[in-house]
Amino acid sequence: MSTIEPSADNLNEAISGNDLVVIDFRAERCEPCRKSGPVFEQVSGEHEGVVSAKADAEARRDLAQAFETRSVPTLVIVREQVAVFRRAGALKEHPSRVPLA
Repeated sequence: MSTIEPSADNLNEAISGNDLVVIDFRAERCEPCRKSGPVFEQVSGEHEGVVSAKADAEARRDLAQAFETRSVPTLVIVREQVAVFRRAGALKEHPSRVPLA
């Protein structure tokens, strides 16, 4: 499934209409956000039935506050309309994805 740019309406729709939603809160000025962005983009389309959302925490302060985002980047996983996981910090590619040659 593709990555959405969330608004209050389409994020509520995604959360209520899907079992699993992954939200990546980031900011343009944030170097770790820029480094982890490609990792999020790469894995966001790999799992069928998972909705991925990329939110600019500065532009969408309402969403960042609603999900209690205190720093960027922060990854939030919502399962069955409940935030079940939150992790602040840059995403790193899993070692099994890194080519060895």
